[in-house]
Amino acid sequence: MPTHLIIAPANSGKTHACLQRLQAALAAAPLAEVWALLPNRTQTGAFRRRLAQQGGALGVRVSTFGDLYAEILAQAGQAIPVAATALVQRLVRASVDALAARGELQHYAGIQRRPGFTLALADFIVELKRFLVEPPQFAAVVGGYGRRLEELAAIYGEYQQALIGLGWADEEGLGWLALQALKSNPALAAGWKLVVADGFDSFIPTQLETLRVLSQRVEAVVVTLSGEPDMTRTAHRRFARTLERLQTELQPVVQPLPIRPVPAPALAHLEAALFDSTPTQQPAADRVTFLAAQTQALEAREALRWLKARIVRDGLAPGECAVIALELEPYQPLLNEVAREFGLPLYFVDGERLDRNPAIAALLNVLGLALQGWARRPLLDALRCPYFDLTGFGLNPPAAEELNEAAYAAQVIAGLDQWQDALRRLAEAAPPAADGEER
Repeated sequence: MPTHLIIAPANSGKTHACLQRLQAALAAAPLAEVWALLPNRTQTGAFRRRLAQQGGALGVRVSTFGDLYAEILAQAGQAIPVAATALVQRLVRASVDALAARGELQHYAGIQRRPGFTLALADFIVELKRFLVEPPQFAAVVGGYGRRLEELAAIYGEYQQALIGLGWADEEGLGWLALQALKSNPALAAGWKLVVADGFDSFIPTQLETLRVLSQRVEAVVVTLSGEPDMTRTAHRRFARTLERLQTELQPVVQPLPIRPVPAPALAHLEAALFDSTPTQQPAADRVTFLAAQTQALEAREALRWLKARIVRDGLAPGECAVIALELEPYQPLLNEVAREFGLPLYFVDGERLDRNPAIAALLNVLGLALQGWARRPLLDALRCPYFDLTGFGLNPPAAEELNEAAYAAQVIAGLDQWQDALRRLAEAAPPAADGEER
């Protein structure tokens, strides 16, 4: 089946073209299976809003690749629960402990209980899975290259076996299973009308292979990509690599869109000369202001100070202003703090993270104590937290300060064994209580 690749610069109508294709597909076959795939939840929400503004279309599945994988497995009768991040980290920690108990962990033995080691391992496994590297393949490649890599391969294999034993899958493994189901069952996705992938600047191998398999069964597959057909500009290097992979795997019919002119000449010049090593000079005409700051906190302050000036001096409404960042999450608490100081209302497209609610943060801290190795500060924070009543465990409010003093006396940093050893030694060193005194 044909795959169409729509290439155009940003704001040139790629998403609009996708919406039109979706509506046309459902107008021709109202009960057809039609999918729109977006990179994340934020973009799925924005896509739904644009679809509604353009007249809507009943039956469009606006989702991420993760949702697509889950649907494929459900249709194949293989509905599998997806392990949350906390469970993945717990399984990684259990895999490390299992290897250590068998005496198979030497290179990493000194840091096996460090929380950062568990997080680094979880990220490492994610990267391997994204590039379709299975544990036996990785073990075969790194064999003979030293304990450092061989133990990583052993941890990866132990983790995968533990996950399979539970009958669960992680997010990346879900894509593996969906691909296997697609390749082994030609009836899956057969007869779907249209699959659109919009807003991606790159595809991991699992996603690209899924699109390739779907392109052989679905009536039409449409992929959008920012840039130009020749991709000669420095700013388009990332898109050029994606275009090369798409052309290799999907052999698409390339459909460039006409470039829309940018209304402001200064912005048009900025877009055209972005990352150019020898750009020509052009007056900004008060359209572009460049601010440099040393830290993210200062960036947030200067950005909102500039917006506040536009509101006060130029008469703009707060709803006419926006702060855009490649990754907004690190800036959210900083922007919130400055916005309260400046009296500015803020609305985040992604909403506020739930774990920034004090009660939720306290609960997550308690649930994560074991994963953090019973570190001193999180443990004391849990004991001092006003949201929990721990008197049933014999822990009254003064217990946190007493435990803090014990930690300082015994130099406890983390580890349940350290806490137990410190309290035992302190109890043995305490003088016997006199008659009539409390022990």
